[in-house]
Formats: sequence, structure tokens, C-alpha cells
Amino acid sequence: MGSPEVTDTDIPGDEVPRHIRSVDDLMCHVNDVWHSCSRLANQNVELRLELAEVTWERDRRKGKMATLHTDEFPGKIVLWRKMMKLQAELDESRSRCGDLERRKLFLELNIDDLERMVAKLQFDVRHPLKFLRQNVKLVCFPGSDIFSRPYSLLARDSS
Repeated sequence: MGSPEVTDTDIPGDEVPRHIRSVDDLMCHVNDVWHSCSRLANQNVELRLELAEVTWERDRRKGKMATLHTDEFPGKIVLWRKMMKLQAELDESRSRCGDLERRKLFLELNIDDLERMVAKLQFDVRHPLKFLRQNVKLVCFPGSDIFSRPYSLLARDSS
């Protein structure tokens, strides 16, 4: 009974997302969001390691290029091109890290909203009469008191 994959469009508001029908569904959804956060954190770590490697390689090549003499000019051009390629990879890795940070922040906010929904649903489960008063449109007949006569929920009045 897992919920669908979490997407950027699942921004919770005051309403429960459509695919959530029970507390169990909501807990599955929260669990899926936590797993998404975990995957993003792992991707972020991998990108940071990649970023460190690319930065180190760029700096190494910069140092090597600085030590070349003028008569090694063609070698400098080759190194410069490689360095520019590494700089582009570095910029792309930084951009991906920023994207992951934004996605992680979104999911953390999503989790906060989902935790509030779980707390509300748990309260509603513990207080069913209050939940019914707030969320269920009951069929009542003139003069019937729905909270003292349980049969007033039926389509026909027995009196």
C-alpha cells in the first residue's frame, strides 16, 4: 500500500493529497518523502566528491600550466583547453549541487507539512465526533438532533 513517487507538484496545503485516503496511506507517503530526501542526500554527497575531484584536477593542471616555458606554448594551449573543460564540469557540478539543495529543502518542507497532517488525522481518529461535525455533511430532517439520535443519519426518519 505504498503511495506514488513524490514530485514537486505534491505541495501539501490545507487539503490532504488525493491519493491519501487513510492514516496508513499518509504514513506511506511520509515514508516515501523521507526516502526521497535520503536519496537526494546521497546524490549530494556524490556530487560534492565529484566536485572536489574536478576542483583538484583543475588546480593541478593550472599549476602545471604555470610551470611551462614559452617554448612549450602548444602544450599550454592543450592544458588550457583541458582546464576550461574541467571548469565547465566544475560549474555544472556546482549547479547540480544547488539544484539538489533546493530539492532537499522542498522535501524537508513537504515532510513538515505531512507531519502536521498526520497529527491532525491522528487527532481526528481519537476524536471521531468532532471530526464528523467538521468534515461530514449529515442527512438530517427538520427537528432531528443528530448527536442524540444516531438513527438520524439514515435517509429516512423513523418517527
